[in-house]
Amino acid sequence: MSARRERLRVTCPAGTIEGWHRGTHHQFLGIPYAQPPLGPRRLQPPQPIAPQGWQALAPRPAPPQRAGRALALRPVGDVSEDCLHLNITVPASPGPHPVWVWIYGGGFTNGDAQDPLHDGTHLAETLGVVVVTFNYRLGLLGFPPLAEAANLGLLDQQAALRWVRENIAAFGGDENQITVMGESAGGMSILAQLTLAGSEDTFQRAVVQSAATSPWLDPDAVARCHHWLSAHLGTPALLPTLQALTLPALLQLGQDLDTALRGTLGHGVFRPQARAAGLGPTEEAGLAAAAHRGIPLLLGCTAHEQRLFLFPQRALTQEGALGRLRKGLSHRRRSPCPDPRALWNAYLETLGPQPPWQTLAAAETDLYYQVPTLERARAYGEAHRAEGADALWLYRFDAVSPALRGQLGASHGLDVPFLFGTLAHPSVVRFAGADPVRQQLAATLQQAWLAFSTGQNPGWASWNPRRLETGHFDLAGLSTHLTGADLCPLWASAPRSPHVDLP
Repeated sequence: MSARRERLRVTCPAGTIEGWHRGTHHQFLGIPYAQPPLGPRRLQPPQPIAPQGWQALAPRPAPPQRAGRALALRPVGDVSEDCLHLNITVPASPGPHPVWVWIYGGGFTNGDAQDPLHDGTHLAETLGVVVVTFNYRLGLLGFPPLAEAANLGLLDQQAALRWVRENIAAFGGDENQITVMGESAGGMSILAQLTLAGSEDTFQRAVVQSAATSPWLDPDAVARCHHWLSAHLGTPALLPTLQALTLPALLQLGQDLDTALRGTLGHGVFRPQARAAGLGPTEEAGLAAAAHRGIPLLLGCTAHEQRLFLFPQRALTQEGALGRLRKGLSHRRRSPCPDPRALWNAYLETLGPQPPWQTLAAAETDLYYQVPTLERARAYGEAHRAEGADALWLYRFDAVSPALRGQLGASHGLDVPFLFGTLAHPSVVRFAGADPVRQQLAATLQQAWLAFSTGQNPGWASWNPRRLETGHFDLAGLSTHLTGADLCPLWASAPRSPHVDLP
């Protein structure tokens, strides 16, 4: 980052925003995109904020969340319920520039728009794109399992996307070339935005990275949560009671609720609610809507997603791992599904001798990520068939983490610092590596995403049921492979994606 730093002002429909000119780029930190969700606005949809002058000179706190770590493996800093802010990093050169809006992951319970992993400086300086990151409410504040306060975090995201669409031109962004991108719960959020009423015109393209398959809350799940909360709090009047709780008490209540019901529901409590607050019935409905609107999609995952989650359980025995796989398969939405023992044996035969946790990681990566990616592609492709245009690309990230002697493989989250060019940040360098080969791969990945975001071919053919091509990124660069060529054939007996939860 350049040492030169001067203040500058931008006037836009939201008011006059004061930020920093940093030589090669401009930066605006902590712009409010909605009124603070405090007091009577707690557990209410985001409310518009009147145009006025803002000093966007310093980062703002993260949304309230339990002590933990952001994806950059650093502790989350200050938190505040006054968290509905966004950050903009802009090339210093004249626009209009393509706009990338990033939605962070974290299981709908953790995350921070100011995480250094998502620093847009490198992208603005080298690719000439405008990068926007924003906070949205999390956990019981953002995704309360209440019919009367549903999908607040999704509505926050929508409000931020609308703010960007209405104001970004004044900052040098092209409001007609907005690509929304997200990883993990961020990718899952994008799939929800595709069917959320009011989000239809807020972006033109979408990149969905490592979005695990997971069901939206149905009325039965909401009723179970309501019953537990009513019993725990001693009142059926949940909304005013939750609004009156102290923040520490509310965060603890959210953790207790999730712990109590996760096993019963088969998934976590905090997630979108189907058919509530404008959200459609299913993820598939959103994919169909995107296809009919002609929104191009880039979908994919990493090769060894689950190793990140299973490495701490590397002492698992084969029977313990098989039992966990059996439980995961039992939550499939529809049969038939592969027999757990037959599936386990098939992975053993393909992968050869290795610790049980790695065999389980391979099976769960397919269960939670690779099979759902293919099912999403098919759902989009079937709906898009009548349009006759190339609009869907699939990718996979295969570069192996150098951490722990390579045992993590190409794990969940590893592609994110490659995309942002933040490989050398102290919090992530051991996880991602920053040698010249990895830096070159990062540049290749960034150029592919840039091409997609500007309406060009990212470097391989678009996907359809008759042309099964996927772009693979590894340390040798970009290559193309037959989609699902290394997928266990037993998954062919399972026509529907397995809607189960991350461990």
